[in-house]
Amino acid sequence: MLKACGFGVDLYQGDEEVTVDLYRHLPSYEYSLIIFRAHSGLIGNGEEIIKRTCLFTNESYSERKHRTEQLTDQLAMARIDEHHPWVFGIGDEFVTQTMEGNFDNTVIIMMGCSCLYLEDLARAFVQKGASTYLGWDASVGLDYVDKAMIKLIGNLCSEGMAVGQAVAMVGPDPDYGACLKYHPMESGNQTLRELIR
Repeated sequence: MLKACGFGVDLYQGDEEVTVDLYRHLPSYEYSLIIFRAHSGLIGNGEEIIKRTCLFTNESYSERKHRTEQLTDQLAMARIDEHHPWVFGIGDEFVTQTMEGNFDNTVIIMMGCSCLYLEDLARAFVQKGASTYLGWDASVGLDYVDKAMIKLIGNLCSEGMAVGQAVAMVGPDPDYGACLKYHPMESGNQTLRELIR
């Protein structure tokens, strides 16, 4: 679908590619559209108070790696659940302080859970130059999010809908109730082509 709409497509996947360094260098690749099909979640302290949103890497967590970013609270330990290993997760301060370069009106689409429960990560990407940031406001099921993403991309690319209209037509996750949202609100009146200019 993306190629039919004139986009070149690069795919990064697995433990060797989806690393802290991939996220660090991402703005320098000059993509106009980035779709993150990665786990994400809300990170809290020991009392389970939600502090921030983190986008997961596939890089195994180690106290010895990325020490500066860990000490400055840009990276977090993250995992899907107790049955999965710990990985590095990037937060909003990693986006604003450590990502190299700026996004140039890039459209960011997050497929992971709760990427717009808080606006911290969305604000960071927009501050770094993204024109809009789309994400879910709660946990979302994998089967549903894959189907919803196909519908969203069709609405944005093939149908040329404005972001707000395209998002409204996706509908909530029937199991978790998560709704797709976007930030900033004024981007809702613009089409994908207008946003990546």
